[in-house]
Amino acid sequence: EWEIETTDEAVADLLKVEILDPTLCGRFVATVLRDITIGSSPAWMANRLTALGMRPINSIVDISNYVMLELGQPNHTFDLATIPDGHLRVRRAAEGETLVTLDG
Repeated sequence: EWEIETTDEAVADLLKVEILDPTLCGRFVATVLRDITIGSSPAWMANRLTALGMRPINSIVDISNYVMLELGQPNHTFDLATIPDGHLRVRRAAEGETLVTLDG
């Protein structure tokens, strides 16, 4: 059993989310979790992800993928420290822009 400590600190004070084209993304929800330990996922979760064609990565990525599979809602996790100026811009990819996924 575990407990989640909450705070009155507003997410908007930590992270600004800007949707550049609301016709492509009508809603983007964010929350901030602190003091997270990244490790291996429990075997039951890794086995379930593998059975559904996904490669287990680590506890954080696997939880995100598991929630997506259970709820049918795409989601993503970010390291707040890597978001420039704490400003997340939701946008269409620029022409010629590339990205590298976790599976290479």
